[in-house]
Amino acid sequence: MRLIVKFNIVFLAIFLVGLAIAAYVSLDLLRQNARDEVLQHARIMMESALATRGYTSKQVRPLLETQMKYQFLPQSVPAFAAKSSSATCARNSPITTTRKRRSIQPIPATAPPTGKPMS
Repeated sequence: MRLIVKFNIVFLAIFLVGLAIAAYVSLDLLRQNARDEVLQHARIMMESALATRGYTSKQVRPLLETQMKYQFLPQSVPAFAAKSSSATCARNSPITTTRKRRSIQPIPATAPPTGKPMS
């Protein structure tokens, strides 16, 4: 075997080892970046839902108090507003997401009117 062939074989082996190391490092880096991006999007969605709930409970609910004496309004429930805004974001996003907030007495999105004033 000529000397040039031996050098080419050694250089090819070194190149393949370097390529394998680079692939391993980049794969780990890409996975970590993807994980961080998903967590960041989840944080943004949760903060948005919490902000919507806070806005509804502090700003919207007091405005609807007089109307709620006569009829139930789901817009006065903070979880309803958060779920509605999350649904709107989900419709506009290519990513499928669901949000469920657990409660002791869940209120359906369309509660039937009772016909009597709420007390």
